[in-house]
This record gives sequence, C-alpha cells and structure tokens, in this order.
Amino acid sequence: MKVLTTVTLFIIVFTLFSSKVNAANITFKAGDDSLATKLCLAAVSNDLQKTKRYISRLALMTGINTGMYGRTNFASDDIRCNDTDLVKFTAQYNAKDTFEFINKRAMKKYRLNTDEVKVIDLARQNSMNNTPQVIVITSR
Repeated sequence: MKVLTTVTLFIIVFTLFSSKVNAANITFKAGDDSLATKLCLAAVSNDLQKTKRYISRLALMTGINTGMYGRTNFASDDIRCNDTDLVKFTAQYNAKDTFEFINKRAMKKYRLNTDEVKVIDLARQNSMNNTPQVIVITSR
C-alpha cells in the first residue's frame, strides 16, 4: 500500500513540475456558474486571492464559521474539480501558490508530501505536444 501511495505521489508531483512546459497552451473554462466551479477555476489559475475568497464564501454558505484553516480543510474534503480533489487538481496544473496554500491546510488524507518525491524531468516528451488545449472545469 505504501508503494502505491508513493507511486501516486510521484506521478502527481512529476505532473506538477512537468506541466510547466504546456501551461501556456492550456485555457481553463468554467463548465457552469456555481461557486464551487469558480473556486476550481481560481485555484487552477493560481489566483490565491480569489481562491481564498471562494473558499470563505463556500464555507460560510454551509455554516462553517471557523478560520481559514478550517474553511480550507472543508473545501479540500468537499469540493471536487473535474472529479479530483483540490490539492491534486492544483498540483496537476502547476498552480504553485494555490497548491501550497491548500496543501498546507488540507485534511491529512489529501495532503501531498513533496519532500518524499524525486522529480525526474521528462518534460521533453510532453513538449512535442504543443497544441492548445481547452479544459472545461466543473465541480461537484
């Protein structure tokens, strides 16, 4: 089980660092107008100020009246962006600032320990695919 967790963590962090090559070719579009989708879009766009604002709004709407730590903890557990939790979603698209913010405050089961991962630069393989991508983001 530990090997599977380490491999999964390796893949996520590898994606975090290797997706930089294609980041300029990705456009994110909201699939709906929900507050959760707006949070996903702000987080993946690395807009920390908007991410914090949407986390606070969502938590207050559900009656969670704790500080930012508790609100972010709630968001990491309850919000899914394209069927992925917020920590992995921000890591996947190299949203460094929002990833660090959410990862530090997420529930333990969602946190990624980036100190344990060896990053191997395989970005050269990804750079061959420079076609622009549009990713539609939805939440649940």
